Amino acid sequence: MAFLSVAEAFETLSDSKSRRAYDQELAFLAALMAWATPRDRFSTCPRRDLGSNIGTTTTSILASFAAEGRYLKPSIQISLVHLLFNISGILLFYPIPFMRWPVGLAQMLGDITATYRWFAGLYLAVMFVFAPLFVFLLSLAGTQIMYSVLCPLMVITVIVVLINVIQNHRSHWLPYFIRDWSFLPLPMRSLKPLDDLFSQMSCCSKCINPQLETEMQIIPDMKDVESGNIL
Repeated sequence: MAFLSVAEAFETLSDSKSRRAYDQELAFLAALMAWATPRDRFSTCPRRDLGSNIGTTTTSILASFAAEGRYLKPSIQISLVHLLFNISGILLFYPIPFMRWPVGLAQMLGDITATYRWFAGLYLAVMFVFAPLFVFLLSLAGTQIMYSVLCPLMVITVIVVLINVIQNHRSHWLPYFIRDWSFLPLPMRSLKPLDDLFSQMSCCSKCINPQLETEMQIIPDMKDVESGNIL
């Protein structure tokens, strides 16, 4: 789905004074909308993301030169660390096809978000608010307590991921009862209970299935057309 609607695009272009500026902005918006359309293959997105990750580091490098006095050297140093960190991440994950597991993870998250639209907001809240806050509170309790809580969680996560991989590729290696997660309660293996909970909330029901109301309005109209009752 494109980031800008057609109406928003023309509203943006309405303030252009010259025809040339109008054409340039229209070309830019068309390129942006084409980039965001589902027809664009997902496999080309990582290349753009990798390029943008390196390109954005130039901003910090240029800003570091504005530092004065004793702040100049640390500013340039940290900006170069930013650049080398992004480059090292690209060299680690992209050249070797086996190491491109973040792409598959992104596709999985995209599929989940396509099915459960609220998942995107929940993911952002957990990963950028609650999880850092949880780790911060554990750090205040002490190093031993933090590691005693985080290490078991990391071990459990690794075991679950490993079992999922074996289930998808070598399920006969596992005992019969663990070849799928059906033995677990539904809330532990599916997002459907959460989806049902959000769908009951009036503030979230329209966001979860915004096309339902439109379809319900279209169905009576189609019945009128089929029956010949057209005003």
